[in-house]
Amino acid sequence: MYEDNSIVVPIENLDMTRLTFDLEETMVSVIALEDIPDLRLDRINIRLMKDKEAEVPLWVAEVLEENNIAIIKDDHTVSHKYIARVAHKEGDNRILEEIDSHLYRRVRTYIQKLDNINTAKSLRQKTSIEGNFEKLLRMRFKKILNIVMIDNQLDGNLALSEEEKWLYSQLNMIFRSWQRNVGISSNQMK
Repeated sequence: MYEDNSIVVPIENLDMTRLTFDLEETMVSVIALEDIPDLRLDRINIRLMKDKEAEVPLWVAEVLEENNIAIIKDDHTVSHKYIARVAHKEGDNRILEEIDSHLYRRVRTYIQKLDNINTAKSLRQKTSIEGNFEKLLRMRFKKILNIVMIDNQLDGNLALSEEEKWLYSQLNMIFRSWQRNVGISSNQMK
């Protein structure tokens, strides 16, 4: 009997892996905690000077921070107040508001940082961010679903994050397939 032990990864998982990879290659600022004139990480040469800012890929910044070599410069776009403002603004409008294309990942990373701090203040901030972020996700999901149901093509001007572009693509494919299966053309749904 032939046994195939190969791993099959659905294409949609590869799409999300690509999104994660793209974000991890995004350049971010770090502030060095010590002088390291020649640091080599996976074919990347880095020179760090204590208390000075340096630009590195996000994945490198996370490694440096985990090893207490540098700290990632605070990203003020991800705070409990900022997420509350974004969620409020999203709720006030019928169309999708423009957001940072990597906001979802940044929020997840920030929540993990707050988990690691584990103080009363960080717990309150985490609770606030999670609540407002969940509200933001629900509002944006409904708007994306409406776009899928009304339009047949994604307007290039829509302010979608990378994850939302993937979501739109998947929902659109499923919805169009469902329409074909039940015998409804996209024009009849408008």
